[in-house]
Amino acid sequence: MTTGVSDLARGFFRVARRPGATLAIFGLSLSVVAVTLFLADLYSRHRAAIANAQHSAQSFAEVLAEYTARTFETVDRALLEVERIRADANAGRYFTAEEVDNALRHVQQASPFLLAIGWSDAAGNPQQCSCDGVVPPPYIGDLLHFTAQRDAPNLGLFVSPPFRSPATGRWIAAVSRRLNNADGSFAGIVTAPVDRSYFTSVYRSTRPGPNDVVLLLSRQGLVIAREPMIEGAIGQSFLGMPLLSEHLPQAEAGSYEVLSPIDGRERIAGYKAVPDLPLVVLVAYDRAEVLQPWYRHLRTFGPLVAGMVALILFGTWLSFRMEARADAARQEAERANRAKSDFLAGMSHEMRTPMTSVIGMTDLLLASNLTVQQRRHATLLRDAGRTLLAIIDDLLDVSKIEAGKLELTHASLSPSAIAEGALSVVRPSAAAKGLELHCELATDVPASIEGDPTRLHQVLLNLLSNAIKFTDRGNVVMRITRMRGAGTEELRFEVADTGIGIDLAEQHRLFQRFSQLGRSTARQSGGTGLGLAISRHLVEAMGGTIGVNSRIGAGSTFWFTLPCVETQSRVERVGGEKNGPVADTGPRARILVAEDYVLIQELIEAMLIDAGHEVVLVRNGIEAIAALEAGDFDLVLMDVQMPGLDGIAATRRIRAMSDRIRGIPIIALTAYATSEDVELCQAAGATEHLSKPIDREKLLRLVAKWSRSGHPQYDGAT
Repeated sequence: MTTGVSDLARGFFRVARRPGATLAIFGLSLSVVAVTLFLADLYSRHRAAIANAQHSAQSFAEVLAEYTARTFETVDRALLEVERIRADANAGRYFTAEEVDNALRHVQQASPFLLAIGWSDAAGNPQQCSCDGVVPPPYIGDLLHFTAQRDAPNLGLFVSPPFRSPATGRWIAAVSRRLNNADGSFAGIVTAPVDRSYFTSVYRSTRPGPNDVVLLLSRQGLVIAREPMIEGAIGQSFLGMPLLSEHLPQAEAGSYEVLSPIDGRERIAGYKAVPDLPLVVLVAYDRAEVLQPWYRHLRTFGPLVAGMVALILFGTWLSFRMEARADAARQEAERANRAKSDFLAGMSHEMRTPMTSVIGMTDLLLASNLTVQQRRHATLLRDAGRTLLAIIDDLLDVSKIEAGKLELTHASLSPSAIAEGALSVVRPSAAAKGLELHCELATDVPASIEGDPTRLHQVLLNLLSNAIKFTDRGNVVMRITRMRGAGTEELRFEVADTGIGIDLAEQHRLFQRFSQLGRSTARQSGGTGLGLAISRHLVEAMGGTIGVNSRIGAGSTFWFTLPCVETQSRVERVGGEKNGPVADTGPRARILVAEDYVLIQELIEAMLIDAGHEVVLVRNGIEAIAALEAGDFDLVLMDVQMPGLDGIAATRRIRAMSDRIRGIPIIALTAYATSEDVELCQAAGATEHLSKPIDREKLLRLVAKWSRSGHPQYDGAT
């Protein structure tokens, strides 16, 4: 095996030393870039061609719809003029029927798209018409444009679906207006059949391509005019076509792609409903013609790019076959490393949820009446759970660091407050070992600086915990000083102890992952060997450096520096809401809890019921929506990760429901409070965000703050 590895290495270096190897590597990179750019260009051109066609089709349809509306406005004016002529005729202002006919023909001639114009009586019998006399006007009492006006006194202008004329057999669309007697009763209609060929001639003059289509449809799906004309298309019903069944009910104008039910061609369609009329204009471009320039581009440049890439790849494969084998092995190792990180993150996440329940239930148990021995056992259980949760969090931090997803916040923080907060956490441990613990703060340390308060607290807490862990007698001191250099200012944090000290030969391993100082030390003090490695990554991510000064038997001083950028804004504190009892849990509220994990359900239920609230439990977003529809609630606690419908999707649906439901406050529950989690919850419409493990005091404060029973003025804003 050793010989094989040596041969592989010698082969690789031999190939790498060949003349032209650098050129081949450059050619390979160039080919990848060329293919990527070519594919990206193809994709961009394809999307642009489709998008431009959709925009053009919709714009064209809007123009034609406006033109159609103006045409029917002209028809409407003609009908009103006929009403005036009828009134004049009834008043005796015309001496003969021929004078009335001439007046009607004059109106018709002013609108060349009208086949005739006239009026009928209340029974549907034609009374006067501009017809030429060759074909007598037919009885219209059973036609839709007559019956619609007869049955609806306030119908106004009516455009009928296309039908065959009883007189000529031609396809027409009739436009009509109602005539009333003096007492308001039905007296007949004024009507005019519209020549559909007028519209087809207009569409023919504006149609861009030979396979493009322009349609004028009724909302009942009947074709009134089509260009190009196809036998049998006029009057054919397409009520089930996507335009009428899907798109038009949602928007009066738009675009979509469709397979034509008439000629079977794929088209890019734009449509616009004609204002105030039951008509729709559809413009459809032939998809193949729209993409012709794109296909020409592909046929022209595709073979050139493919040939160039093939030649380069073939030469590169011949030159670097051995390197490819080594690269495959390296990639396999990287995949294994990523798999390990993903496994750690996944397992840590799965362990964190039940640990939340363990710690929460233990806190509830400690709040009950226990014997001294029971309280001691419960306290040990809680402390062990917190220790395990800290280890899980360390594993998660490691996985984030390896994946490059470590997040920092930028806020104003108080160095002294952060230091005091970390000291307060470890003070009981120091007192239990009889150690002195204090902080030395230089007078020139600013009151507030810019940084990440949570991560600074984490680093200080880690260094203090280590110092107390490895110190049996003496003291642990934290020092904060201000250092000024050439154009830079830094804060230096030190944690000094009088502990066992560290051998100089071992110090280089301190900040490596899973590294501990000897087996005996590890057995005595425990730990995962992750704390200092995580601290190094956090300090470096915050723009600082970290190190140690130590000698065996003389104690150790761990130090790190951070940029000192003074601020004047409000200081963010770590864990500030946890100090002190809950002053006011608010009035009794009815709360819906959506959580799939049973132990978390019971934990939250116990916390809320203990505070006097009524709780309803559901397991997923679907059940939560059903519960909100069935009853009234003051607040929703919504877990983000649930089977079926998750919390994010459920929140979006709730915000789109009725006014009674949509304004209810929703507190999102997540396993981790990353900025991505918070932004995702806010975007979905969550009112507030609460991360696990569930802190009872913070939970009850949020319930008191957002419960609608306690805040009737809540308006649903998020």
